[in-house]
Amino acid sequence: MFVETKKLGPCYVTFGTRDLGLTSGGVEFEHSVEYSDTEVDQYSSPVDSQVSKATVSVTVPLAVYDGEDIESVFYGASVVADGTDPAKTAVDVSDSIGTSISTKADILTCTPKSGKVDDTLTLFRAAPKMESLKLLYKKDDISIMSVKFEALPESDESDRLYRIGDPAVTA
Repeated sequence: MFVETKKLGPCYVTFGTRDLGLTSGGVEFEHSVEYSDTEVDQYSSPVDSQVSKATVSVTVPLAVYDGEDIESVFYGASVVADGTDPAKTAVDVSDSIGTSISTKADILTCTPKSGKVDDTLTLFRAAPKMESLKLLYKKDDISIMSVKFEALPESDESDRLYRIGDPAVTA
């Protein structure tokens, strides 16, 4: 039996209409499922299992980012412009406890650099969960902003989370 392995290679990531730029360390997709067993007294093994939780996520380690990238994925972040010179900007980050992640949810698309549309990954409604921003003031390393996007069900009848394949396919 011949088994073909799949090597996807690097991809371009867009969140909404924003190109998230260069990544370092690879973009990772994960779909994990948890089950709840149904047990009865008469058997030592479960008689059934039900899906109790499904988590779908894409982790994007951004190698190049700006204030607007930070604002688009950090809850409580805002770009501020200098009052006298609007070309000068900074990012202020405020406490965001209690903020719902759905407030920033948008479509996330991972398009293979190879251009092979069948390997495109689309999260229909992804919300950023900022994992870390490590600023490394070192001569031989780069600072990485790692963002984990979690799929939320679409708010229409479909409840879709994601698609692997051509985003232009219609049902």
